[in-house]
Amino acid sequence: MTLLQYHEPNGLPFPGVWFILFTANFLLYDTLDEIFHIEEEITQAFPEQTAFYEDDKTWMKRKQKEQSRKN
Repeated sequence: MTLLQYHEPNGLPFPGVWFILFTANFLLYDTLDEIFHIEEEITQAFPEQTAFYEDDKTWMKRKQKEQSRKN
């Protein structure tokens, strides 16, 4: 029996439940983040794991400064 053939006792297949939860989370995440400030709390709890974004020009300037400090 494969995972796709497995059915919950109520007759709803397991992949169907997963898809419903995934879709609900995908559709509601922005709203939930606005209400509960999820991303801010993650940033505060794990600052070393927070994504750091910068545009190309800023990145080039930072890298040039780092190289000039090394030399």
